[in-house]
Amino acid sequence: MTPREGGLRRGHDGVNPADLLGRFITDPIALEFFESRGGLPKGSEWNYPSKESDDSYVYQVVIDYCQPEHGVDVRTSDEGVIQHVFLHQQGNYEGYERYIGALPLGLEMTFTQPQVRALLGRPQWSTAALESFGRRYGPMDRHDYPPIKIHLEYAEETSEILLITLFQS
Repeated sequence: MTPREGGLRRGHDGVNPADLLGRFITDPIALEFFESRGGLPKGSEWNYPSKESDDSYVYQVVIDYCQPEHGVDVRTSDEGVIQHVFLHQQGNYEGYERYIGALPLGLEMTFTQPQVRALLGRPQWSTAALESFGRRYGPMDRHDYPPIKIHLEYAEETSEILLITLFQS
């Protein structure tokens, strides 16, 4: 199955993290995802800056459910609706192990940027490595596959995936 034919749904190795988007954190599908990784972690609330069209920032309350030992970070609205799923490569953030499990559209955590582009095609958005908020980021791509968007950050030296972020279109 090619990415454009679908492939967002459940994989042979469990719940596809793309299927979590838009669900409540207590939805049976979300709970199944977490249970396969030791259970639902305790959420931590914080104010997340969001850039507005006029370059000003507004802050919204979000709740993070982190499982660094499984390479997963799920962010919800203050109402508990899953908005973002972060899937980590080991070592990209302190304390995070590599995510192991189903991925959308045939992606694999071991892919490089050229392999991702060969699979998903030309990204809708891309940037070279940059520095922002005091942190160095590798090259990034965003691929739009409604109802989701996939944001990928790559290692500067090897072009391997460092972080996959899934969010709704």
